[in-house]
Amino acid sequence: MLKGDPKLRPTASQVLERLSVRGGYLTNDFVQASIFMETFALKDAHEKDQFFRKLGDTIDSFPLAYTKHKILPELLHALEFGNGACTIDRSMRSPFIPIADTWCASTWRF
Repeated sequence: MLKGDPKLRPTASQVLERLSVRGGYLTNDFVQASIFMETFALKDAHEKDQFFRKLGDTIDSFPLAYTKHKILPELLHALEFGNGACTIDRSMRSPFIPIADTWCASTWRF
């Protein structure tokens, strides 16, 4: 990256590839969820269903603003329009609870 000759520097795709290998900087739950959310419309119903099921275990570690403004709208959209095989069951409800708890606590301070 710090080479004087631009031809010797790695390309952006090479840098991302190096950071995305197992144990790399970009291999954590938050980054993986962010990447999934950016391509959410392209995912099929089965992939979305798996994502929502896993989300309940990891959402507590995400920044509150991200969960409120990025994940919550997609969860609500999935509920409103059904998203094919995405059905509401006990495992799908689990991501809502941490978001609702923190959102209510930060929004309704008395």
